[in-house]
Amino acid sequence: MPKVIVTDRDPGLMKAVSDVLPKTTHVLCYFHIEKNVKSRCVTDCRLNPKGSKAKGVDKDAKEEDDDKHCELVKKIVRAWRDVINSPTEDDFAIAWLTFKDEVCGLFPLFVKYVEETVLPLKKHFVRAWTNKYLHLGCRTTNIVESAHAQLKRYLRSSVGDLASCWDEVDKILKNQFGEIQGSFGRSITIMVHKYKKNKLFSELEGRVYKAVLGFIDEEYERSRKFGFAKGDYGCVQMTTYGLPCACMLAEKRKKKLSILLDEIHPHWQQLCVIGQEVDAHFSVTEEWNAIQKRIKRSPYNMKLFIKQKLCELGFPEETMLKPPPRKVATKGAPKRVKSKPKTGRIPSRWETIDAQNSDSQCSHAKSNGPKSKASRLGTCSRSQASSTPTSKPKPYLQIPYISQIPHLMRPYVEDIVNVNGDGNCGFRVVARHMRLNEEDHVLVCHALINELKNHKSYYMPIYATESRYKLILDGLHPPTSKSGIAPPEKWLTTPDMGHIIASCYNRVVVLLTLPEIGGSCETYYPMRSAPPLKPHSNIMCLCLIPNHFLHVKLKENCPVPPPPAEWMSHKSGEVEKWLFEFFDRQAAYNKLMSKEPKPPKKPTNEHNPINLDTPKKLKQELEDMNEDEVIALSLL
Repeated sequence: MPKVIVTDRDPGLMKAVSDVLPKTTHVLCYFHIEKNVKSRCVTDCRLNPKGSKAKGVDKDAKEEDDDKHCELVKKIVRAWRDVINSPTEDDFAIAWLTFKDEVCGLFPLFVKYVEETVLPLKKHFVRAWTNKYLHLGCRTTNIVESAHAQLKRYLRSSVGDLASCWDEVDKILKNQFGEIQGSFGRSITIMVHKYKKNKLFSELEGRVYKAVLGFIDEEYERSRKFGFAKGDYGCVQMTTYGLPCACMLAEKRKKKLSILLDEIHPHWQQLCVIGQEVDAHFSVTEEWNAIQKRIKRSPYNMKLFIKQKLCELGFPEETMLKPPPRKVATKGAPKRVKSKPKTGRIPSRWETIDAQNSDSQCSHAKSNGPKSKASRLGTCSRSQASSTPTSKPKPYLQIPYISQIPHLMRPYVEDIVNVNGDGNCGFRVVARHMRLNEEDHVLVCHALINELKNHKSYYMPIYATESRYKLILDGLHPPTSKSGIAPPEKWLTTPDMGHIIASCYNRVVVLLTLPEIGGSCETYYPMRSAPPLKPHSNIMCLCLIPNHFLHVKLKENCPVPPPPAEWMSHKSGEVEKWLFEFFDRQAAYNKLMSKEPKPPKKPTNEHNPINLDTPKKLKQELEDMNEDEVIALSLL
């Protein structure tokens, strides 16, 4: 029994389908419904119904009236398409009110026709309801009607005998069979170049229909940009097409897994016209029992080997198989490099002592190239002895803006990129890290807003008050000014927004800043999810300088600063696993901090105190002055 059947809006046919196929979902062709609505709109929706047909009307005025009518019909059809393509029931209600009141409010007769004739069947053609069924993209009867039209072109006439019609039908079936086989052959042999580089499609090459890769790639781009959570869009592609949806692809992208063939509906794996024979009594019970018996009587190493093979079959995404090693050229002797003749001499006593004691400073410069035989024996060439010592600068010191990075983290910086300083610099850095354009920072803001709204309970213990939560939520909304420059209240702030970014994209966010500007280096972990399989591979790093952010690319296995106290006091459950994953790297950071020279203390008067006592001689003089003053007053 078919699960879904698509027909036109014919009452007799609809009743027959409900009687013969009661458990089959009935979908109506939205294309022909739209055609019916449009034809009724042309006749019922006129701004001046009598003006264009009246006698003696100016030709220019008639053409102007027809143009206005044509634009009105296009506007109504666009509004009707919004009604049909509404993804949810709430969106359908909004689209219908817009269509009824705003677009068609002046045409009550047309609205009455739609409400009484078309709208009662909305569950059979509106996406909000048809997306709940597995229709594999079939929502219209145009495919069947196009095949019927092609058959008419082959017949060329409605008058003919059975033999001639039979021959023409045979020709069209053979041509269709060849076209279908050719499309299946292209799906098996041809692979688009961009899909070859993506590990996500590695298991699907030559095994599914070519159009499937396009459907999955569109969902993959959506998941890569926004990081959809499950339920955001109802997993429409899985429900209607039987293909992985955006939320599933987002999880696979985080864990770097490929799509399994079992996750594709069998309809898309049918790459042959004639189906394969299926054995109704197929079973592997005998073989499985034999494997279990062999495991019991095998030694332990053999059990491990069998288990590994079973894991490769049952869990292909977690297999330990690796590509073969690179083939090494074994034929022929290695080419000899001609070396220039060197004139050596016997080293002096002080040169020998310097060579044996690495702590002592050698007077000649050390060669940066590969060591020669003379250098291994302790001799030194004249060219080396006469060369002047030069100190090679460290490579990371040549990176721009490296002076804005704390000293202990500079050797672990791979690159620093500056972004546009319009107040949105923090969100621009996040967009760059997510492999978007800087101008897509608005998408980042919307993703953070959804994260904060949907998971408010995780952030309220940190923000403490509702006013603080509202202030941060308002700060995430993009500025509305035409210039695009964000005011200070719209800037990315830390640590308030650090945990939101980490939780939204499920990755570690590191903030680096100099202590001279009054900040501290911190690491922000997600608030509500466990770490993925490889949490160390994709760390987002921002460098805070006065009124600006820089995008920093860190090297692998670099130290990371500790998390802030708010996260430590509110972490719980599986979130604590982040701390264990980065425990060694935090310990390395703390070790580097202990070796950092502390700033000198401010000078004090500890060794040269100020004496506040009055000297005895001066005190005696003051007493004498007081006595003289008393005597003078008594004389007066």
